[in-house]
Amino acid sequence: MWGDPFYVKTYLQYMMRSMLKQLQLGEGDQALFSFVDAPMKMEERKIIMEAHYSQELSLLYILQEDYDRAKYYANSCMQVFMQRTQVLTPC
Repeated sequence: MWGDPFYVKTYLQYMMRSMLKQLQLGEGDQALFSFVDAPMKMEERKIIMEAHYSQELSLLYILQEDYDRAKYYANSCMQVFMQRTQVLTPC
């Protein structure tokens, strides 16, 4: 999936969210954990994941009971949100 930027941009968000929903319901397996761990070892892919999917990463690490990482990504998500709303707010 990471080989073609079209697939990453088009499907990654939906795939991560659907796999997270399955994990929350107790129906999923550990595939999402391994899927996320692989790109986090490559700097370019890690930047993409952190910039666009910090909300999903936060929930994923909560499900793994890694609360420090979850807090880091939740704060990152909040910072991105605040930056985007400041840009949209007229002075």
